[in-house]
Amino acid sequence: MAEDIKKYIKSCDSCQRTKDEFHPKHEELYPIKKPNFPFQHLHVDIIGPIVTSNRGSKYILSIIDSFSKYLICWPLKDQTAPVIMRIIVDHVITKFGTPKYITSDQGRNFTSQIMKDISRIFGFEQIFTVSYYQSANGQVERANRIIKSILANYVDREGKYKIITLFILFGREMELPIDIVMNLKPKESGEEENNNTLFYENLKNKVQNIWSKTVINIEKAQEKQKQNYDKNINPSDYKVGDLVLKKVEVPLHKFSKKFEGPFEIISLNKPNVVIKVDEKIIETHLDKLKLFNNKSSLELRENNKKIKYKDKNVESEESERE
Repeated sequence: MAEDIKKYIKSCDSCQRTKDEFHPKHEELYPIKKPNFPFQHLHVDIIGPIVTSNRGSKYILSIIDSFSKYLICWPLKDQTAPVIMRIIVDHVITKFGTPKYITSDQGRNFTSQIMKDISRIFGFEQIFTVSYYQSANGQVERANRIIKSILANYVDREGKYKIITLFILFGREMELPIDIVMNLKPKESGEEENNNTLFYENLKNKVQNIWSKTVINIEKAQEKQKQNYDKNINPSDYKVGDLVLKKVEVPLHKFSKKFEGPFEIISLNKPNVVIKVDEKIIETHLDKLKLFNNKSSLELRENNKKIKYKDKNVESEESERE
């Protein structure tokens, strides 16, 4: 009896849509594929709208290289696909080469036909994060938080890096005007300056050494992040065909339903899942779902025998129609 009561309460349709789970599902961390060289994998995002500048810019296009963490920020007057593509082609691809992957959210400016055409022409693959899940594109989202903080407080923030980003990218340290005036940096020897082959070999070895160390550092960082993230996981056990409720990202008002559905799971590719919503197929994160307890599939006990639950309200409606 007690077990049947629990099942019945859990199957309350209104309760399931308005209440959060007591122990919500929390999937383990799936790190992004690690890059092996600069500008192999880019993460892009739009900041804004913000306060309009004197030149009319009210958006910022932020692009970060996941290998070197080299960050490019470009002011935009609008965030249309042609404007974004022109910046990527003119100020990234022509200067640093064509990336293999570009990760972005599913905004129309990134999923547009012009973006598909550019990716086909230059041969890079687009990777889209699920909607309303910022940590899926954490590389650039973290940079965005710093940019917003600087803009808000007018304060520079300097990160602590063991290896300078510019050296990882270009194989040399930046020579500043103060270095020239104060003669702070030693000059290369005359023999090395005149011997292009030796200089090239030394530079090549130096860059390869730095890149190898960078790959190791990225692997260590990803492993540490996964260990910390996975301490409190509560993985789901959904199966294809299950009915689930999906979290409402933008509630209409304070007392509106927190979950919508139910929706059927079409396929699983952890940590993401594909569900069917109003004849449309969408991809979302497993953490945004909870299992739908359907009254019509309840199995209760009567005289120590399992029976299917029958909703009296449904039965009365059917008899009235007859």
